[in-house]
Amino acid sequence: MRNTRNSIITSTIALVLCISMLLGTTFAWFTDIAGSNDNVVQSGNLDAEMYWSDELLASDSDEWIDATGSAVFSHNAWEPGYTEVRYIKVYNNGSLNFKWQLSIEADGAVSDLSDVIHVYYVNPVTSEITTLAGLESAGTLTTVISQRTNTSGRLEPETAAILAIAFHMDKEAGNKYQNKTLCNEGFSLKLIATQDVGELDSFGPDYDNAATWPDGKMNFEAKKSLANVRMINDELADEVIITHETGAYAILPQGVKVKPGATELAFSGKNIASADANISDSKNDYDIHIEGIADDNTTCITVYIGEIFAKDLAPTSVKLYHEGVQMTRVNSVSDFAINNQYTYDPATGAVVLYVDNFSIFSAVEAAADEWDGKSDAAWYNENIAEFTLTTAEQFAGF
Repeated sequence: MRNTRNSIITSTIALVLCISMLLGTTFAWFTDIAGSNDNVVQSGNLDAEMYWSDELLASDSDEWIDATGSAVFSHNAWEPGYTEVRYIKVYNNGSLNFKWQLSIEADGAVSDLSDVIHVYYVNPVTSEITTLAGLESAGTLTTVISQRTNTSGRLEPETAAILAIAFHMDKEAGNKYQNKTLCNEGFSLKLIATQDVGELDSFGPDYDNAATWPDGKMNFEAKKSLANVRMINDELADEVIITHETGAYAILPQGVKVKPGATELAFSGKNIASADANISDSKNDYDIHIEGIADDNTTCITVYIGEIFAKDLAPTSVKLYHEGVQMTRVNSVSDFAINNQYTYDPATGAVVLYVDNFSIFSAVEAAADEWDGKSDAAWYNENIAEFTLTTAEQFAGF
């Protein structure tokens, strides 16, 4: 009996000792660690290159000439019927998909020689061009430059597009076009590129679908010296074109009045903070100016300011205001007739202005064109017989 009792006491003491020892220890769990090393967040690069040749070459040929270092067109003995073809390679040397546009821009005043030079874009070109038969002209060089008619495409990284540009002098051009220079300061083939859809993020490939062209960001200044520009009583005697590398340009026709004593024309544009409290829609404001134009000028100037709107908008949802007054939208630049008109191209989002003075322009994208109860009869001009009305306010002023 005593042995049993002693065993119970001994066991109890041992149990108490074990519990006290456990209170001073911790359990060991199975564990493991996994990590992802060498993660990379690096922006891609957009790198567009342009090359040319006077014959069609394979895309990977090393005979292509860098267009940034030489003139693509340089013939100096044009005559009626003469044609010059140049092959152009646009190459994507970056890591991102891009879309591109190639246009022709004058670097100074253009003579009437451009009226008899026809331009042909062949994009893509698959064989040597030996005749212009069957090809569609983009228009005369005058039209192509003034309307910024371009050719375009899309490229993935490390791929190229091959196209051709042909200039053809009208075989009916008469003696009046002898001994003329197309443009005293030359002209440019301007290639611009912007990011395009293709790469994937977590939501798909369309995140950069609305990417704008470089000229969609308003920040430019271009100057034109008046030293060699003919003037009559402080008015331009010839058309003057001012261009900027962003693609913005201004066409000042004969008759534009210049400030007395002005030595140059400075064409500029920039984004500014919203300034017009009378416009309630979501908008962006732009300060467009041509410094050197007289305050009392009444001859309208055509100004291309690029893609300030999104593409594919309903024309009635696009509005432009000039100093708080709504401008009149027309279908094309050929419809320009009176001050404060503009065009919007849904395919590109680009806007062209037709105005005789410059200050603040407000671009508005509205969900709907609701009538505010006001009437607008500013579109009426007794000298023209056809009008384009695009707003409820204009219909109310009919």
